[in-house]
Amino acid sequence: MSKKSVELSINVMIMMALGLAVLVVLFITLTSEAGVFSKTVLSCEAKGGQCMAENDCQYEKTSFKCTEKNKLVCCVNPLGR
Repeated sequence: MSKKSVELSINVMIMMALGLAVLVVLFITLTSEAGVFSKTVLSCEAKGGQCMAENDCQYEKTSFKCTEKNKLVCCVNPLGR
């Protein structure tokens, strides 16, 4: 094997290792941010609703998450008022 081909294969392996490291860092960053993002987007308040006890809800009950532990359902006015 010539010296030039050995240098080329070492360079390729180094570039692949760097590329893999970048992909791992991107994956970790995006998945941790996505968790925060999804909690915010799927929250009751983000959808214009209010968290309240189920028997107090006069409007449509949705499956959006309430951030308050003591209130059970997300109540959303279908007319947006």
